[in-house]
Amino acid sequence: MPTHEECYWAMLALDALHNLDLMRLFKLINEVKNDSKSVKMRAELVANNSFKSVKTAMNVTPKHWLGPSHDPSTEECQKWRKISKAILNHVTSAPDNERNA
Repeated sequence: MPTHEECYWAMLALDALHNLDLMRLFKLINEVKNDSKSVKMRAELVANNSFKSVKTAMNVTPKHWLGPSHDPSTEECQKWRKISKAILNHVTSAPDNERNA
């Protein structure tokens, strides 16, 4: 049975993998919107990168895969999390016309 800490790190790793895939998919969606000629090739690359990311993450501990820069107990991680939250709050609180500018 995994410990609480092992589950905690596994959850952080899965969240990071999920975010990587979302970024790749949003980039692909933008290419589709722009009617890129290389969309099929890009879609295959996105799928392959996703598979490789998961495979790599599964071959090491979640804490090792995430690395020290994603350790919530470090000051650096807390600093970047605070900055990220501030940016997200700014974007989500901005009126629609400012977001679409």
